[in-house]
Amino acid sequence: MRTRQVKSWLWLGSGAMALAAVGVVVMAWALPYAQPDDLAEQMVMRVNHRAKAGGERVVKMPPASDPVWATPLRRPLKEPPKQAVAKSSAAPAPPLTVKLGGTVIESGRCVAMFITAAGKVELKAVGEVIEGAKVTEITDEGVRLEHNGRDVRMALPKKGGA
Repeated sequence: MRTRQVKSWLWLGSGAMALAAVGVVVMAWALPYAQPDDLAEQMVMRVNHRAKAGGERVVKMPPASDPVWATPLRRPLKEPPKQAVAKSSAAPAPPLTVKLGGTVIESGRCVAMFITAAGKVELKAVGEVIEGAKVTEITDEGVRLEHNGRDVRMALPKKGGA
């Protein structure tokens, strides 16, 4: 007998909750949706209406609150960085004086060997800079550099000395 009563109460409670959920959905569908701008006007109108009906003093929202209502709440947390203004250069940038001597390709690290104008060999990995040019890619066929905003490709010298 006790189990039957518990089950009855549980079914009754779940039925009441289901009816309440249906009621909430119907209310949400039936009630008008107020935009934020309309909401502020409606608040002032309600206060004014109540004040006129009851003889109370009229309360209006101060103009200092206008910026608060105008503030967008859904916006990026950080402002995007401002675009850099491109400088116009009168003289073209000097060409690269380094030559590609070779590349070392390993599973963990790739290195390019550059020969400078002085004959010195410099080893550079991806992301490093040589003579103002940033190494962006090292492959077994050559190297890709970024120099003065341009993409520069250097191929490996041909085998056989020609």
